[in-house]
Amino acid sequence: MLAWIKQYRNADPSDARDDLVICATLALGNLARRDDYCVALVAPPSSIVPDLVPFITPATDMKVKHGVLGLLKHLAQPVANKMVLGDAGVLEALSTSGVWDSESDRAEAVQASAVGIAKHLCLNNVSNTLRLVLPPPTAHSAVSSVASPVIDDGSDDEEPSGMDQVINLSQRSDTVALKSEAARVLVNAVKSLWSPAGPEESIAISSAQRKRAVRRLSNRQSTRALAELVGRSRRYPVLLNEGVIALTLLGSQHHGAPHVISTYDRALDVPMAVVTGSKQSAEEGNTLEHPKLLDMLSIILKNDDKVFPPQLRANVCTLFGSVSSMESSALRTIEKVKRTIKPVLSGIVEADKEEPIVQTAAKKILDAWAET
Repeated sequence: MLAWIKQYRNADPSDARDDLVICATLALGNLARRDDYCVALVAPPSSIVPDLVPFITPATDMKVKHGVLGLLKHLAQPVANKMVLGDAGVLEALSTSGVWDSESDRAEAVQASAVGIAKHLCLNNVSNTLRLVLPPPTAHSAVSSVASPVIDDGSDDEEPSGMDQVINLSQRSDTVALKSEAARVLVNAVKSLWSPAGPEESIAISSAQRKRAVRRLSNRQSTRALAELVGRSRRYPVLLNEGVIALTLLGSQHHGAPHVISTYDRALDVPMAVVTGSKQSAEEGNTLEHPKLLDMLSIILKNDDKVFPPQLRANVCTLFGSVSSMESSALRTIEKVKRTIKPVLSGIVEADKEEPIVQTAAKKILDAWAET
């Protein structure tokens, strides 16, 4: 099967066997369900990744992409493989392949595999995050050319990046699973940019590159994607926590704070029943058709159904306490947040049977607000 894939690169176009590549990649994808198998396929003597990357192009048949990207999604999961796939140009190839464009929306399974690759490669990996967040060619050279440092003048910051495409896909798709997985790519990227680089990648990461990537993610589109991830994930505390943490990190710096604050009071493209966990009656009218992030955060803090973990609720308190801005529109929103959330926090602090971690976090926010 490896031979079928490797031979394809040197075959004459008239003799190329797409069917053999499809068969081989699907079969290997079924085999690559354990980390040790995945590592063996990426490491010598198999070294399959350089033979897979050339298939990630706009011209490649969608059935071939389906097999290739499905296999790469499994190969991207082991920690040992992340830098190998990143250095091989997988993320750059995805960004230029058109797989996340609207023209590829008919091949949702292929888009999902590409999203999965990006999600795994950006998890706890600053180098791969830069490759996805910064537009090419700077993204590639910034992490692969240690001997010749790149001047980060931001001259190409208007160019769309792979992350821009993923966020657009998240907003465009009607499939909840794909929307959420695309938003989780953003979550992993944000968390990586706020984390130390690993020993194998730290030499190639400059402070300027990291700051530039953070600036590119500090926008309305990013915070909207994260807010909607929180809004539609009531049944999934892990996703709720991921979204809250990412919003907290983005909102902790100057450029991101106004965008995070504006999401509190902006209508989400999520049905109210998904946020509240119950069906709305017809008499309640259209006012509940478009909930806001503040509604979901308030529900998490109240925890009337006792379904939200204490750490998640404490993290929501941290989100409210760590995001601030002096912009006039942000100040108006913050005042509305305080009017809505203060009674909830007071109830938590005064409750007899409440988790200490939540009470401590709630009291800290109330004390901070009392001083402003």
